[in-house]
Amino acid sequence: MRTRQEIMLHQAILHITAPESVEIYPNNRFDVLKDKVLIARYGGECYVMAMLVAGHIDICVEYSLQPYDIIPLIPIIEHAGRVVITLD
Repeated sequence: MRTRQEIMLHQAILHITAPESVEIYPNNRFDVLKDKVLIARYGGECYVMAMLVAGHIDICVEYSLQPYDIIPLIPIIEHAGRVVITLD
């Protein structure tokens, strides 16, 4: 598996679990990010991580992941060419 490489932000496909989760963090300026990407998709949960590493999407934003949700996926995501960061 390999993520898409050299994608400009305006070409990126963004994925988020649910638009309601954005309201939890109103100061994160998600609306600015959403307006700069090619398309924003919603839904999918852990399936989205597979879509990311397979190169079907470019950015995944998740607001309510627990460590057990993401820690096993970090090496897979990094090996496929992406990084995992927090809102901080």
